[in-house]
Amino acid sequence: MVALRGDPGVPGWRVIGHYAHALEAGRALPPPVPPGVLRARPRPVVDTTPPAPPPRTSTSIPR
Repeated sequence: MVALRGDPGVPGWRVIGHYAHALEAGRALPPPVPPGVLRARPRPVVDTTPPAPPPRTSTSIPR
């Protein structure tokens, strides 16, 4: 049995282990994760700081 890492249909598969039996591989390898849990790139950091308030202006009209 050969254990592979990568997404089906996407280039870049890697062999991560060779095992004599499926039971041996199942004991040695971590469980699979659902699609989307592991990401190739981290999510971008979003700035959650609120924007600065606009400058105050006078509403009185000079005479």
